[in-house]
Amino acid sequence: MDDSSLLLRWLVVFGLIGLNAFFAAVEYAVVSARRSRIAVLADSGNPAARTALRWLEDARHRDEILATVQVGITMVGLALGWFGERTLAATLDRLLRLPPPTPLVRSFLQVLPLLLNLTFILGLQIVLGEQVPKIATLRASERVLLVSLGPMRVIYWLLRPLVWLLHRATDLVLRALRISADGYGMMYTIEELKRIVDESGEAGLLEPEAQEILEAVFDLGQIPARQIMVPRTEIVAVPADASLDQILEAAIRTGYDKFPVYEGDLDHIIGVVHLREALAAWRDGRPVRARDLCREVMVVPDSIRVDDLLRQFREREEHLAILVDEFGGTSGLVTLRDVLEQLVGELHERMESREPDVVAMPDGSYLISGLLPIQEVNERFQLDLRDPYYETIAGFVLGRLGRIARVGDEVEAGGVRLRVEAMDGLRIARLRLIPRRALSASAG
Repeated sequence: MDDSSLLLRWLVVFGLIGLNAFFAAVEYAVVSARRSRIAVLADSGNPAARTALRWLEDARHRDEILATVQVGITMVGLALGWFGERTLAATLDRLLRLPPPTPLVRSFLQVLPLLLNLTFILGLQIVLGEQVPKIATLRASERVLLVSLGPMRVIYWLLRPLVWLLHRATDLVLRALRISADGYGMMYTIEELKRIVDESGEAGLLEPEAQEILEAVFDLGQIPARQIMVPRTEIVAVPADASLDQILEAAIRTGYDKFPVYEGDLDHIIGVVHLREALAAWRDGRPVRARDLCREVMVVPDSIRVDDLLRQFREREEHLAILVDEFGGTSGLVTLRDVLEQLVGELHERMESREPDVVAMPDGSYLISGLLPIQEVNERFQLDLRDPYYETIAGFVLGRLGRIARVGDEVEAGGVRLRVEAMDGLRIARLRLIPRRALSASAG
């Protein structure tokens, strides 16, 4: 075989690898292209975008395109394996030019092309025909989809009879096995979606803020409402016989616009009063009390998951719920704002003065709010603190002390020291968290 024939063979090999790369790019483009971006291009008059949008929106047509891609990849793989092995054999025969080999050498030379085919050709196919087009397409899936549209339509019509035949054969096998083919589209578990978000963030396809919000959405179904609630000791409520002046004074002092109304104590909350209605009554000069203005309040168990609570807020058109424990006592309250802060972080209004939950100190320690959930402390400081009875870091410290805390009390756990810095009555208001590195520095 002359050099020109050998060169032509290698051009065919790389042409097959390029065709495999084309099919791989189309597959990932169809799966990962954002319909919203394609729709914007289609609305601007781009004919290729309009066709691509029909592909993406028609599930049956999209599945046929993906089936065509799979048939193409299979055919190219078979052709590459067969032709690549022969091309390698011809190349070795050309390069080695050995004298008449012994039977042992002849046997080895017969097997060598197959071994190289499994390593060299397969390696080229995986790298150039799979990985490179995959990574490139994920970064510009919409552009790849539009560019490949024309060639793919031709290939689709050429392979359509074969694809149809394979579909029918697949349906017959599934029916024989009594497996439904309906709704077999791509589905993911929550854990798989989390992995996709993590990988997209690492690849720079998601902004850090967007990644944090998505991860928080996934976690909503795992978080009980008591973990984000305003605890009973922090509830600002008004007695049922409170006057309008008392209600307005509470609103001015706290900045809140809704207040639970109770009879006797917080275990007997009878409703919620809205500042808007109190202001209307004050404007009209009506001599009313809090019980006259209060509406029915939403009451839910403190074990309810945050995603279920959010759904009930939407269904009942409420923004505040009272949480009760297993004994029927009031354990706290949750507002729609508390749920939103779980997703996007703390929301502060311009006139609102509030001490941050975590303050980094020059000595390497941190001042933290006693109301911070243990899980949030673990996430912020890469710790593994656990307590089966308490939700907050203040409760964690109380559980270790076994008594009411006093300023200066310390506990050590998980490689950190927690020191009580401020009390609010019987409640731990602020703690100093001293990490292991700060402890080592002070010891040295």
